[in-house]
Amino acid sequence: MHLIDFTTRNRRETEAETERIRTSQTAAERALEAREKAHRARVKGLEEQITTLKEQLHQEMRKRQAFLTRSLANGDEISALRREITDSLSFVSQDPRGLDPVLLDHETKRLADMHETPVRHHSPNRRTLSPSIAVRSMRAAATAATTSPCQIGPQSPSTRARSSRPRY
Repeated sequence: MHLIDFTTRNRRETEAETERIRTSQTAAERALEAREKAHRARVKGLEEQITTLKEQLHQEMRKRQAFLTRSLANGDEISALRREITDSLSFVSQDPRGLDPVLLDHETKRLADMHETPVRHHSPNRRTLSPSIAVRSMRAAATAATTSPCQIGPQSPSTRARSSRPRY
Protein backbone atom coordinates (compact mmCIF):
# COMPACT_ATOMS: atom_id res chain seq x y z
CA MET A 1 0.00 0.00 0.00
CA HIS A 2 2.80 2.14 0.57
CA LEU A 3 3.69 2.07 -3.06
CA ILE A 4 0.20 3.16 -4.09
CA ASP A 5 0.28 6.10 -1.69
CA PHE A 6 3.70 7.07 -2.95
CA THR A 7 2.56 6.90 -6.57
CA THR A 8 -0.61 8.87 -5.82
CA ARG A 9 1.33 11.53 -3.95
CA ASN A 10 3.91 11.68 -6.74
CA ARG A 11 1.12 12.06 -9.33
CA ARG A 12 -0.51 14.90 -7.32
CA GLU A 13 2.81 16.70 -7.00
CA THR A 14 3.44 16.28 -10.72
CA GLU A 15 -0.05 17.58 -11.55
CA ALA A 16 0.43 20.53 -9.18
CA GLU A 17 3.81 21.31 -10.75
CA THR A 18 2.28 21.02 -14.21
CA GLU A 19 -0.52 23.40 -13.18
CA ARG A 20 2.01 25.91 -11.79
CA ILE A 21 3.98 25.71 -15.03
CA ARG A 22 0.79 26.23 -17.11
CA THR A 23 -0.21 29.20 -14.95
CA SER A 24 3.26 30.66 -15.22
CA GLN A 25 3.29 30.12 -18.98
CA THR A 26 -0.15 31.76 -19.35
CA ALA A 27 1.02 34.75 -17.30
CA ALA A 28 4.19 35.02 -19.40
CA GLU A 29 2.13 34.87 -22.63
CA ARG A 30 -0.20 37.60 -21.35
CA ALA A 31 2.75 39.78 -20.38
CA LEU A 32 4.32 39.21 -23.80
CA GLU A 33 1.04 40.07 -25.55
CA ALA A 34 0.72 43.23 -23.45
CA ARG A 35 4.27 44.29 -24.36
CA GLU A 36 3.65 43.54 -28.05
CA LYS A 37 0.42 45.54 -27.92
CA ALA A 38 2.25 48.47 -26.28
CA HIS A 39 5.00 48.26 -28.92
CA ARG A 40 2.45 48.17 -31.76
CA ALA A 41 0.70 51.22 -30.27
CA ARG A 42 4.03 53.04 -30.00
CA VAL A 43 4.95 52.15 -33.59
CA LYS A 44 1.53 53.33 -34.78
CA GLY A 45 1.95 56.61 -32.87
CA LEU A 46 5.41 57.14 -34.36
CA GLU A 47 4.12 56.38 -37.87
CA GLU A 48 1.33 58.93 -37.39
CA GLN A 49 3.89 61.45 -36.16
CA ILE A 50 6.03 60.79 -39.24
CA THR A 51 3.00 61.31 -41.48
CA THR A 52 2.16 64.58 -39.72
CA LEU A 53 5.75 65.80 -39.98
CA LYS A 54 5.88 64.91 -43.68
CA GLU A 55 2.64 66.81 -44.29
CA GLN A 56 4.01 69.82 -42.40
CA LEU A 57 7.23 69.65 -44.38
CA HIS A 58 5.35 69.53 -47.70
CA GLN A 59 3.14 72.41 -46.59
CA GLU A 60 6.19 74.45 -45.60
CA MET A 61 7.85 73.64 -48.93
CA ARG A 62 4.71 74.81 -50.78
CA LYS A 63 4.67 78.02 -48.71
CA ARG A 64 8.33 78.68 -49.47
CA GLN A 65 7.80 78.02 -53.16
CA ALA A 66 4.82 80.39 -53.20
CA PHE A 67 6.93 82.99 -51.38
CA LEU A 68 9.73 82.61 -53.92
CA THR A 69 7.27 82.90 -56.79
CA ARG A 70 5.73 86.03 -55.25
CA SER A 71 9.20 87.46 -54.62
CA LEU A 72 10.21 86.91 -58.22
CA ALA A 73 6.98 88.47 -59.45
CA ASN A 74 7.48 91.43 -57.10
CA GLY A 75 11.06 91.83 -58.31
CA ASP A 76 9.88 91.79 -61.91
CA GLU A 77 7.17 94.31 -61.10
CA ILE A 78 9.64 96.61 -59.33
CA SER A 79 12.06 96.35 -62.25
CA ALA A 80 9.25 97.20 -64.67
CA LEU A 81 8.26 100.19 -62.54
CA ARG A 82 11.86 101.40 -62.45
CA ARG A 83 12.16 101.03 -66.23
CA GLU A 84 8.90 102.92 -66.77
CA ILE A 85 9.93 105.74 -64.45
CA THR A 86 13.41 105.94 -65.99
CA ASP A 87 11.96 105.92 -69.51
CA SER A 88 9.41 108.55 -68.59
CA LEU A 89 12.00 110.80 -66.96
CA SER A 90 14.32 110.36 -69.95
CA PHE A 91 11.49 111.17 -72.34
CA VAL A 92 10.52 114.28 -70.41
CA SER A 93 14.10 115.46 -69.86
CA GLN A 94 14.99 115.05 -73.55
CA ASP A 95 12.03 117.07 -74.78
CA PRO A 96 13.53 119.80 -77.02
CA ARG A 97 10.86 122.31 -75.96
CA GLY A 98 11.98 122.17 -72.34
CA LEU A 99 9.50 121.06 -69.75
CA ASP A 100 6.18 121.03 -71.53
CA PRO A 101 3.39 121.03 -68.89
CA VAL A 102 1.14 118.97 -71.17
CA LEU A 103 3.88 116.36 -71.62
CA LEU A 104 4.57 116.33 -67.87
CA ASP A 105 0.87 115.92 -67.13
CA HIS A 106 0.57 113.13 -69.72
CA GLU A 107 3.58 111.22 -68.30
CA THR A 108 2.35 111.72 -64.73
CA LYS A 109 -1.07 110.29 -65.62
CA ARG A 110 0.51 107.43 -67.57
CA LEU A 111 2.69 106.46 -64.60
CA ALA A 112 -0.18 106.79 -62.15
CA ASP A 113 -2.44 104.67 -64.39
CA MET A 114 0.30 102.10 -64.85
CA HIS A 115 0.58 101.62 -61.10
CA GLU A 116 -3.16 101.27 -60.52
CA THR A 117 -3.74 98.44 -63.02
CA PRO A 118 -2.43 95.42 -61.11
CA VAL A 119 -4.78 94.49 -58.29
CA ARG A 120 -2.87 92.44 -55.76
CA HIS A 121 -3.42 91.26 -52.26
CA HIS A 122 -0.60 92.22 -49.95
CA SER A 123 0.17 90.79 -46.57
CA PRO A 124 -0.10 93.31 -43.74
CA ASN A 125 3.61 93.07 -42.93
CA ARG A 126 4.78 93.62 -46.49
CA ARG A 127 6.15 97.01 -47.41
CA THR A 128 4.57 98.17 -50.66
CA LEU A 129 5.47 100.89 -53.06
CA SER A 130 3.39 103.98 -52.67
CA PRO A 131 1.13 104.71 -55.65
CA SER A 132 2.47 108.23 -55.71
CA ILE A 133 6.16 107.37 -56.22
CA ALA A 134 5.89 107.90 -59.96
CA VAL A 135 4.00 111.14 -59.46
CA ARG A 136 6.55 112.36 -56.91
CA SER A 137 9.39 111.46 -59.28
CA MET A 138 7.78 113.46 -62.06
CA ARG A 139 7.15 116.42 -59.76
CA ALA A 140 10.72 116.29 -58.49
CA ALA A 141 11.98 116.30 -62.06
CA ALA A 142 9.71 119.22 -62.89
CA THR A 143 10.84 121.12 -59.79
CA ALA A 144 14.49 120.46 -60.57
CA ALA A 145 13.96 121.58 -64.15
CA THR A 146 12.22 124.80 -63.19
CA THR A 147 14.88 125.71 -60.63
CA SER A 148 17.82 124.90 -62.90
CA PRO A 149 16.63 124.36 -66.48
CA CYS A 150 20.15 124.14 -67.86
CA GLN A 151 20.78 120.78 -66.17
CA ILE A 152 17.92 118.81 -67.70
CA GLY A 153 17.75 119.57 -71.41
CA PRO A 154 20.64 118.05 -73.37
CA GLN A 155 22.05 115.76 -70.68
CA SER A 156 21.19 112.08 -70.59
CA PRO A 157 19.76 110.62 -67.39
CA SER A 158 22.97 108.73 -66.67
CA THR A 159 25.16 111.88 -66.68
CA ARG A 160 23.03 113.78 -64.19
CA ALA A 161 23.94 113.78 -60.52
CA ARG A 162 22.15 111.00 -58.69
CA SER A 163 20.01 111.61 -55.65
CA SER A 164 21.32 110.52 -52.28
CA ARG A 165 17.93 108.97 -51.49
CA PRO A 166 17.91 105.18 -51.24
CA ARG A 167 16.47 103.33 -54.22
CA TYR A 168 13.42 101.14 -53.68
